[in-house]
Amino acid sequence: MNDKDLSQVVENFKTQNQWLMGLITDPTGSRYHAEKSKAQRLFEFEEQMERTADFLEFIGNPESKYRSIHIAGTSGKGSVTAMIAQIFHQSGVKSGFHISPYLQVPNEKLVINDKLIKPSEFILLVDEFRTHYERYGQVGRKFDTLKYGEGWVVLTYMWMAMSGVEWAIIETGLGGRYDPTNVLEAEIAVITNIDYDHVKSLGPSLEEIAWHKAGIIKEGKICVTTETKPGILDIFRKEAENKNAELFVMNEDFSFDMIEENISGSVIEVKAIHNNYQNIKINLPGRFQPINAVAAITAADLARERFGVEITDSSVREGMAAVKFNGRIEVIQNDPLVILDGAHNKHKMKGLVESIKHSYPDMKKTVVIGALSTKDADGMIKELAQITDNWVATQPHVFGKPSTTAEEFAAVIRAVDNSSEIHVESDVHTAVKYAIDATVKDEMVIVTGSIYMLGEARDVWIPRDSILLQLEAGNHVYSSKIKNK
Repeated sequence: MNDKDLSQVVENFKTQNQWLMGLITDPTGSRYHAEKSKAQRLFEFEEQMERTADFLEFIGNPESKYRSIHIAGTSGKGSVTAMIAQIFHQSGVKSGFHISPYLQVPNEKLVINDKLIKPSEFILLVDEFRTHYERYGQVGRKFDTLKYGEGWVVLTYMWMAMSGVEWAIIETGLGGRYDPTNVLEAEIAVITNIDYDHVKSLGPSLEEIAWHKAGIIKEGKICVTTETKPGILDIFRKEAENKNAELFVMNEDFSFDMIEENISGSVIEVKAIHNNYQNIKINLPGRFQPINAVAAITAADLARERFGVEITDSSVREGMAAVKFNGRIEVIQNDPLVILDGAHNKHKMKGLVESIKHSYPDMKKTVVIGALSTKDADGMIKELAQITDNWVATQPHVFGKPSTTAEEFAAVIRAVDNSSEIHVESDVHTAVKYAIDATVKDEMVIVTGSIYMLGEARDVWIPRDSILLQLEAGNHVYSSKIKNK
């Protein structure tokens, strides 16, 4: 395919994606700040589940064509999803995974055997979905439309079935119990941890949030959790008991030992449910990644012993060594050092700060930050203030989701830290370049906050169009390219 043909495919891809985005009927995201009673939110939750299930039934329940693992939690669920998928891939199991949200291109949500969907394949997939969608609106069922998030769930389950996967590894979008992905009858559920996030939708208490996450536990199935807070575990135990499900808890039923830890990752030994796994190298930096790894390895261990998945000790080691997850303490540039991390809530930010303190204790730090207006900006800033010398406040630009403006974010920073320099720049690219240009030797830049903002920032080094062109040309997997100033 010549360059002109490749470019035309990319343009057609964008047209298809734009049609899909048309399922968003509230482009400003005003719904996120609408005051609703708990009863009204519950009604909307139940309706979205019913609507998603009805559409899937209409097209033949593609999600029933393969086995699945379902992952929920406040932090780490994307990393756990990628880790499990890589273990399965290294084991020779045809598998697919879905994360939410994507960083730069929607292809990241549709991955089979470590290969992102090509733009031309995406075009055909959306065509197929669109045909079903138009028929659905004409046959007199209870519903005649889908919302954007529901449409993506259907699209994902269709693609997995069309690709003939044996296993699908699916990350929830929001919560769990009423997340559209939860129409899945997953053999194994993984719940990473519980902390404050999406409180307007899930509730203001950890117990309410935990109840939502626990909803991915299925009747007679298996759940693995790395949560250790006794009160939260009580909620998980009750859910598992009510559903006759097995619950495996970290430090009770499985555990890990840290063997080595350095700036680029760690080495651990895992005592899983059925087997021990030694000398597991994790090539993802971050002090929180070993806990994500033990969740992934324990889930894979259960798939190995309970469902006959041909996973070996060596394929676990190979999978964990091979896993990459862009936007998670990602070194995108070395001179000056620039790190990207999608820490979009207080819990994630605490993990980022601990990792930066450990790995880069003596470097002066400039932070570029922006987030959606639904996020706890104050909580994130209070964590970051421990390590930040200079700030650059910016904002993500997301269709259908409201952002905190750069000026508003700067005001939050000033309320917490009135002694550091704060630069305000609403354009993400300009904000990142300003921070890089302002750094000198032995200083670093941290770009963090909203994953959507991080995707915009990553375009500075790896433009989205170049990713799409590479994917269509056959370069299915992409990783960071280290560049200098």
